[in-house]
Amino acid sequence: MNQLRSTLVLLVIVGGLGYATYLASGPEPTEADLTEAALDGRSLLEASRIDVRTQLDVQPIELHRVGGYAFELAEPVRDVAAASRIESVAGVWDGARLARAFEPEDVTDELLQQFGLDRPRGELRAVYPDREIHLEFGDDGAMGHDLYVRRDGVIYFASKALFTVLQGTANDFREPHLFVNQPGQVRKITVLRRESGADYSRLVLRQVQPGRYMLEEPIAARAHLAGAESFVANLLGLKVGIYERGNMMPQPTPDWTIEVDGVAGVEKLRLWRQPNTMLLGVQEPRQLAFLIEDRDYSRMFDVPAEMMRSRLLVPRAVTEIDHVKLDPGLGQRAAVLRRGRSGVLEVEEPVRKATNPTATGKLLKALASMTVEEFVPGEPEDLAPFGLDAGYFTVEVRASADPRPIVVHLGATEGDHCYVRRADERNVVKVSADAIRDLRQPWVDYVDRQVYRYPAINVVELRYSRGEQSASFRRDSDGGWSGPDGAVSSDDIESAVETLTHLDARKVLDPADAGASFESPLNVQVMGLNGVVFVQMSLFVDDRRTLLTLPGVDLVYELREADAAVIGRLAPN
Repeated sequence: MNQLRSTLVLLVIVGGLGYATYLASGPEPTEADLTEAALDGRSLLEASRIDVRTQLDVQPIELHRVGGYAFELAEPVRDVAAASRIESVAGVWDGARLARAFEPEDVTDELLQQFGLDRPRGELRAVYPDREIHLEFGDDGAMGHDLYVRRDGVIYFASKALFTVLQGTANDFREPHLFVNQPGQVRKITVLRRESGADYSRLVLRQVQPGRYMLEEPIAARAHLAGAESFVANLLGLKVGIYERGNMMPQPTPDWTIEVDGVAGVEKLRLWRQPNTMLLGVQEPRQLAFLIEDRDYSRMFDVPAEMMRSRLLVPRAVTEIDHVKLDPGLGQRAAVLRRGRSGVLEVEEPVRKATNPTATGKLLKALASMTVEEFVPGEPEDLAPFGLDAGYFTVEVRASADPRPIVVHLGATEGDHCYVRRADERNVVKVSADAIRDLRQPWVDYVDRQVYRYPAINVVELRYSRGEQSASFRRDSDGGWSGPDGAVSSDDIESAVETLTHLDARKVLDPADAGASFESPLNVQVMGLNGVVFVQMSLFVDDRRTLLTLPGVDLVYELREADAAVIGRLAPN
């Protein structure tokens, strides 16, 4: 048998070489000339029925298309088919090609036996309204990465991936997610929790618009956005752990009944605690019985209304925030940041400048994490004990999705907490002092520390002046630099040019708080051809630091010592 098989493989190879010799005498063949589409140019997703078998003497998995590209599993169990699994299979099969090995007239029973096609180890049947395509899988080919396939009586070589992608049991082709509705499609979620005997607690959460939730029961209140989104996502992300066979139905009185009302219809999930760490469930309308490992799911379903109550004072996604005003009060300068055309927040007041990404990131993170840790009982009339009667720090936020301002007052800090109150609510809450700290930054912390950017190659001259003293440094025709009487090396000048044209400050200061006399400045001009002044800077040096100002910019930059030293080497004595 082995000798016969080797002879047959040799004949295939010899025939292929002869065919290749024939082709070499004509135009160069294309892949379409040498191969055929496995599905005759059709998409597997367009089939009205798909049968898959990957083991001998095993019932095929039968899939029926129910609409669009959606399928249901019909055999060996009826259930919703996993769209992702079928799309994965189609992704391999839709572009698959077959290479002919033997014509129908050359196929014998002995040949089928040699290539494992007398009892195919697997098959794929795709039924279309006008045609049925049936492929049978034999043994692996001589190359190791291919296998023999039979279609319409013809034996082909094909990629082994066509068979590999079909591997799996019927459960692998079932939709593992328990809910079809997606978070953005949900209208209402109802959770009934059995407390004792026949008593149930009831939680009703409604999505009034995308990303905005309201509690309806047991209390009517603004829902915590982050908590609600997490709860909805975790609930709708539940997957089957173990499929239960048959029509087993658990006993009545479930521990939880969860109902999801959404665009995809009403879906219900009932769950029972088990003696081990599992939860037993039934999902409707699929009538699916299953087990999942608890993994704190029970605690997720036991969400009390108080935990779902909004604890986020600024319920806006950071990507939606396009205006932030930070007013320290007590006559201090306020900062206004607004999202510019670039899509990032920019400082608009008290100066118009780009923002420091680090400080802005902290600001947005602080707004997103300004979460209530404790509600002060009642609605206090006297706000003085909380530092909220006067002189408080005010945060105003506007978002593109809802331009109505959210105004939050930051009061006194007590231990690890800060007292906070939304201007449109009467209750006072406690928030982590760490979350508030980044909101109370001085406005200058939000200004980008970038002083100047310009291509150094375009600079041809530097001019320094202090009082009546001055010095000029020019680029030579050979690209080198020279100064007055060659007093400074070309390397020092070039280093100064590189520093001045790519200059970042160590710190940004408010001119009123800089604590400098701003006398006897060292003026530096960065110049191009024909005397064009790209930028002029004024440097002020005291015993501790070097400060820099730019004309018309109401800011003071404190330079790094290394940068100040490089620039200062060219200063006239």
